[in-house]
Amino acid sequence: MNDVDNIKKKNILSGIWLLLFFCMIHILVVPDYGDDIKFMKIMEQYGYNIFQVLYHRYNTWSSRVLIEFFDFIIPCFPVYIWKISDIIFCLLLWKMSLVYIKDGFLAASCLMAYPFLHMGSAGWQVTTIVYLWTFVVWLAVVSGIKTDKKGILCIVAGTAVATNMEVLAVVHIIVSGMWLFYLVCFQADKLVLKPYNSILVYIKDGLHKNPVIKKLFVSLVIALFNLLNALLCPGNSIRKIKSASKDFPAFFEISFFDKLRICIASTIEHFTSVPDAIFITISVLAGVLCCQKLKGYKKYIGFVPAITCTALTMYFFITRIIKKHTASYLRPDVNACAGSTEYIMQWVMAAFGIVYLVAMLWSLVCCCDGLQECCLVAGAYCTGILSRFVLLFSPTMVASGTRVYFYFYMAMVFCIGQLMGKVKSRKVIKFLLFILISGAAENILVAVTKY
Repeated sequence: MNDVDNIKKKNILSGIWLLLFFCMIHILVVPDYGDDIKFMKIMEQYGYNIFQVLYHRYNTWSSRVLIEFFDFIIPCFPVYIWKISDIIFCLLLWKMSLVYIKDGFLAASCLMAYPFLHMGSAGWQVTTIVYLWTFVVWLAVVSGIKTDKKGILCIVAGTAVATNMEVLAVVHIIVSGMWLFYLVCFQADKLVLKPYNSILVYIKDGLHKNPVIKKLFVSLVIALFNLLNALLCPGNSIRKIKSASKDFPAFFEISFFDKLRICIASTIEHFTSVPDAIFITISVLAGVLCCQKLKGYKKYIGFVPAITCTALTMYFFITRIIKKHTASYLRPDVNACAGSTEYIMQWVMAAFGIVYLVAMLWSLVCCCDGLQECCLVAGAYCTGILSRFVLLFSPTMVASGTRVYFYFYMAMVFCIGQLMGKVKSRKVIKFLLFILISGAAENILVAVTKY
C-alpha cells in the first residue's frame, strides 16, 4: 500500500512540475506570425462564416475540414484561450502516456525534453491543433478501443477527427491492421494462423461478441474513409502543385530514390544538427541494454546509434553553433545538382542515416524480452519512422518535416518508457534522466532567448 501511495505522490509531483514547465513555455511564446495570422485574415474575408471557409478550403487547399474547423476558430479568440487549452492537452498527453509508461517522472521528463519550439514552426496555434491535439485525440481513441469506458460513438467521433490528419490516418490504419491481425492470430483458440474462411468467420463473430474487435473494425473503416477522402479531395491536388512550386520545384521530376535520399538525409540531420535529448537518450539506452544482454561482438553493435548520434551532433555543434553561431535546423537543398557539394553531403548523411536507423532497430529488438514486447517496441519504432517517410509523397517533405517528427518523438518516448526499467545500474538511469532534464532546460533556454 505504501508503494502505491508513493507512486501516486510521485506522479502528482511530476504532474505539478510538468504543469509549471508548460505554463512557463506558453507564457514565453507569442503566436503572432505564420498560419495563425493567415487563418484569422481568411476568416475576416469570409465574414467569420466558418462553413464557407471550410468549403473553400476543401476545394482549393485541404481535406482536413474537421481539424481546420478548430484551426480557424481558435485564433479568433483571445490568445489565452489557446494557451490554456494547449497546456491542458499537454497534461492529457502525459496522463495518457502513463498507460504505457509506469514511471510518471520519466514520462514527464520525456515530454519536457521534446523540442517544443517545433510546434511553432508554422504558427503556434494552428500547428499544435493539427499535430499535438489530434495526436492526443488519437491516443484517446486507441485507449478507448480496449476499454469498456468509451462507447462506439466516442470512438467514431475521435477517429474521424484524429485521422482527418493524413499522416495519422496512415498510422492508424497500420496500427489497427496489426492489432486486428494480433487478435485474430494470437487470441483465437490456437496460436496459429487459421484458414482464410476461418478468419472471416472469426471477425464476423468478433463483431457481435467482442466489443474490442467491433470498435477496432469501425475505427479502421473510418480511418480508411478519411484516407480515401484525402486522396480524392480536389484541394489536396491543388495544394500539392502549389507546394511543389514553392518548396520543391523538382518534386515531380526526380526519382523516388532521390526523394528517399533527401528524406533520410534530412531525418538524420534533423536529429543531430542540435543536441537532441530524446534521441541521445534512446541511443545510449539501447547501447547499455545490448551490453547488458548480449555477448561477444554483438553487444558493441548496440553502441553504433549512440556513436553515430554523438559524432554527428559534435560535427554540427562545431560547424554551425560555434562557427556560424546558429542553432537552427538547416534544410537540405532539395534541388541540389548531381556532383555538387550539397548533393554529395546528402548521400553521406543518407548513409549515416541508414546505419543509424537500422542499427537502432536492431538494438531495440535485441533489448526486448519475449515476442510481444519485441513486436510492441519494433512496431512503435517502425510506425514512427513511417510517419516521417509518408512525406516522401509530398513536396513539403522537408518543409513539414519539423512538425511531423513529433510522431517519431512520441514513438521514441514509448520505447524509452518500455525499456528504461531494464537498466541495472542506478548511475546509468540517473545519467539518462540527466540528459532528459537537460533537454527540458534547453527548451526553456531556447524559448527565453527566441521570445
